[in-house]
Amino acid sequence: MLLLLNISYSHIFRIFTYVYFVPKLCTRKHGREKLRNNGAYVVMRELHKIEQNGSVAVAVEKLIHILIGDEPADHMENLKNVEIPEDIKAKFDEIDAKEDVERGT
Repeated sequence: MLLLLNISYSHIFRIFTYVYFVPKLCTRKHGREKLRNNGAYVVMRELHKIEQNGSVAVAVEKLIHILIGDEPADHMENLKNVEIPEDIKAKFDEIDAKEDVERGT
């Protein structure tokens, strides 16, 4: 099936890794520190330069922002537990929708 779509298994693995696993590592402070200390930013930066799949490029860009951003306050150490107000969520959804239109996805 993947061959019919002209998608390589290595590309699927890369997409799955950067879109699913790495963000999971970024949810907790310990994971973000490990990624930063092991050069993940440099790898992500270089991947972003060459990635041709728009969705993957956006996911990598968001990871870069997490890696280079300031650490949140202590009570927000686990990003999965941070409550985002509904009006802010709506703005994020609007931005994501606009980016999808610009990418043509």
